[in-house]
Amino acid sequence: MVVGKMPERGTDKCYKFITLNIIESGKRFTLLALPVSNLNSKEELLTKLIYYAKKRIKINHVYVDRGFF
Repeated sequence: MVVGKMPERGTDKCYKFITLNIIESGKRFTLLALPVSNLNSKEELLTKLIYYAKKRIKINHVYVDRGFF
């Protein structure tokens, strides 16, 4: 999804997405990437990612960045 942002380098638009990654022993593997719009809630997006992961792998830890605080 294309969303607005603070103007920088000639644009005020950007693509926004959320990703689900497996990280182990310093290696990263992306399982899923979802587009994000201003209409999506953080809870909705995180629920979709965790539901997707639980169907495929055993989850030991979930880490999120500061955008979820």
